Amino acid sequence: MENYVVSIRTAAQRRQHVAAEFNKHQIAFHFFDAVTPETLAESIAEHCPNLADAFLTGGEKGCFMSHVCLWAKCVADDLPYIGIFEDDVIFGQNSSRFLNDTKWLDERFQNQSFIIRMETFLKANPVALSKSGVRPFNGRKILRLQSFGFGTAAYLISQQTAITLLNWIREVAPEKLEPIDNMLFNAASEIPEIQMYQISPALCIQELQLNRADSSLSSTLEDGRLARHQQLDGGKTQPEQTQENRNIFAWAKNKIVKEYKRVKRRWTDDKKIVPFK
Repeated sequence: MENYVVSIRTAAQRRQHVAAEFNKHQIAFHFFDAVTPETLAESIAEHCPNLADAFLTGGEKGCFMSHVCLWAKCVADDLPYIGIFEDDVIFGQNSSRFLNDTKWLDERFQNQSFIIRMETFLKANPVALSKSGVRPFNGRKILRLQSFGFGTAAYLISQQTAITLLNWIREVAPEKLEPIDNMLFNAASEIPEIQMYQISPALCIQELQLNRADSSLSSTLEDGRLARHQQLDGGKTQPEQTQENRNIFAWAKNKIVKEYKRVKRRWTDDKKIVPFK
């Protein structure tokens, strides 16, 4: 298996963390230098021209293109499969059995276009799962993923999937381009030839998700996302705050909150927390 870790070349702390994690579990890997502002325009022009006009931060675009460039590498290097990771990943038990050999993939997914999500966000992101008919491996189920899964810290794709994704991503309109995890595990789920799977219990988890109260790895990408959302909120024109408007807002807020709670109940009723082991 060829495993690649997306990482900014100068991110010494994160590189030290992820190298120690891979070495601890005796998993072979390569660093892949993340797309930076200096190389962003060139990589966008080559693989996804519409991204130039998408409403994403520079960090989000760099992350997006780092993953797209690895899809292209999978094709250019004629790799049957590629494991793609981010540099804050933590591995579970016996992960090496999945990531040092491709025999289990050959036996289950030969000639199939697939994306296998290996991580979990625990209770922050329950997902809809169903039986897939794929045989379990090493005590973990391989289930059909039927809803959006946060994160792109750990996933596997086949070469055919990489080809399909590269062709697809070039055609997505700028206003429909979103952060890479949303594109991969939400929008791409509409591509009929790609099968989406979730390993459960998950093989991997992001360090921030495991140690939410005391994370040791900061994320400039998350800071950028927060700034973008604040910009969106701050750019809205606020109506005059008359008493009539305040009454309307109170009524609308109450209605929205009730609807949100109803949808959330329905959303969580159909979804399960993927454990990490």
